[in-house]
Amino acid sequence: MTGAETSFGYNTNSLYPNAVALPIAGRPPISIQRDGYGRPTRISDPGNINAQDVTATYDPNTTLLRQVTTKRAMPHNWLMMATKT
Repeated sequence: MTGAETSFGYNTNSLYPNAVALPIAGRPPISIQRDGYGRPTRISDPGNINAQDVTATYDPNTTLLRQVTTKRAMPHNWLMMATKT
C-alpha cells in the first residue's frame, strides 16, 4: 500500500466532482464540465498525451444519454426506451 489517494474537486454548490486529481506527481487534474442537472457534458484529461475530450449529449425530453463523442471517433449513439412495470 502506497498511501496514494485520488482527490476530487467540486465547484461551488456542486454535488458532483468537477475535477479528479490522480496520485501522480505533476499530473494535471482531469476536468469534468456538467450541465444544470449535474450530468457530465465534457471530460478533459490534459495529463494524457494525445487524449481527446469526450462530450456527452442528452435527450431533452427524456433526459437520458443520447450520444458520446470524441474528436477522433465516430459518435456513439444510444437508443433508450422507457419500460412500464
